Amino acid sequence: MVSFKELPYVAQIGLVVLVILLLAAGVFFSFLRPIAKANEADALLLKSKQAEIAQLAPYKTKLAELTAQTEKLNRQMEAQRQIVPEEKEVPTLITLVEHESKATGVKVRRYKPKDIATKEYYVEVPFEIDVDGPYYSVLSFYDHIQKMERIVNVSNLVLGALKGGKAPGKAYKWAPNETVSASCVLTTFYSNPKAGPPPAAAKKK
Repeated sequence: MVSFKELPYVAQIGLVVLVILLLAAGVFFSFLRPIAKANEADALLLKSKQAEIAQLAPYKTKLAELTAQTEKLNRQMEAQRQIVPEEKEVPTLITLVEHESKATGVKVRRYKPKDIATKEYYVEVPFEIDVDGPYYSVLSFYDHIQKMERIVNVSNLVLGALKGGKAPGKAYKWAPNETVSASCVLTTFYSNPKAGPPPAAAKKK
C-alpha cells in the first residue's frame, strides 16, 4: 500500500482538503445543523409574535382611553352601591335619618319595620316612622330625606296639628314649639344578589 508520503504532491494536497471537508461536514451536521434548525424555529416564532403585536398595535393608542373608561365605570359602580347597596343596611339608614332629624330640628318618635318586598332586581325595605316638630322643620326634614344620596322613597305621608300637647291617638308629649306631627313610610332599597345586572336606576320622584 502506498504511504501518504509516496503520493504525488497534488494528491497529498487533495487528500488533506478532502479530510478537512469531511471533518467540516461532520462538525456541521453534528453541531451547527441543529443550531441552524433551532434558529429557523426561533425566527418563525418571532415572526408569529410580531404579527400578533401588529394586530394589537391599534389598541395601544386607545389604552389610555380604555383605562379612563374602566376607572369611570368603577366610580359609577361605587356610586351605585351608595344609592342601592348590595346588602341590607337598615341600621345605617336609621343613623342617616336621625342625622337629618337633628339637622332640621325635628324628633323621630317611632320606627316600625314593615314587610320586606323582594323584586326582580332589588329588595324594598320599608318602615313606618312618626315625626313631630315645628311645621317648617318637618317640611325641611322630608325635603332632606328625599335628597339623600341613598334612594329613600317617602309614601303615605300624613300631617296633623298637635292639640293640647299631644296628637289624637298618640301617647307622646310634645314641647310647646312642636306644632305638627307626621307619620309616613320610608322605603329604602338594596340590590337583589340573586338577580342579574339591574337596569338604569329611575330618578327619584
